[in-house]
Amino acid sequence: MFKTKKRIAAGGLVALVLLTWVAAFAAIRLFDPTIAQKTLIVTCAAIVSEVAMWIGVAILGITALDRFRVSSFLKNG
Repeated sequence: MFKTKKRIAAGGLVALVLLTWVAAFAAIRLFDPTIAQKTLIVTCAAIVSEVAMWIGVAILGITALDRFRVSSFLKNG
């Protein structure tokens, strides 16, 4: 059950990043922003991508810790 929740979270993160970059590209192409506005749009999209990456890393880290605890318990028990 927890594995399915992780996959849903990972899929949601990937979808969020893709949607963010599509929206950034659309904003730049459709609205013809100034250089400062383009910089702000791309910076915001990059920050969303960075946060999503760190959330994904945290999910993987929690998974690794859980597996390590179980394996050490089985070896010691």
